[in-house]
Amino acid sequence: MAKISTLSSFSLALLALVFASLIATLSIEASPIPNSALAAAPKAPKLKPKKVPSFTVFAKSGLVGKSRVIAGYGCKNHNLVTIGSVRYKSGPLGNTMFFEGKNCTGKVTHQMDTSTVKSMGGPYKSKSVRVYK
Repeated sequence: MAKISTLSSFSLALLALVFASLIATLSIEASPIPNSALAAAPKAPKLKPKKVPSFTVFAKSGLVGKSRVIAGYGCKNHNLVTIGSVRYKSGPLGNTMFFEGKNCTGKVTHQMDTSTVKSMGGPYKSKSVRVYK
């Protein structure tokens, strides 16, 4: 009988310990959130998009033929066989270099700024253009 009562008191103590830890866990989770945590985070200021040059290149002189819009700085592949005319669309003026090969490789066939309208004096063989400030 003494063995049974010892085992019972031990298991009863263990059960009380588990129950106490469960109540402590529930009381921590149920604690109210402070008002400072509920306040909305400040919004980040909206950044204005940077203006980039935008222009259209045409395969033939006089703004005719196949065309591609070029926007932004850097190297752009336009995949036209020739470039004959350019029309400025928007943004700041930039300078352009037209290359024979793709990815701005090969010989520079023509160089000018993006404000040029209509005829370039070409057509020039070109597959890519580099736009820079």
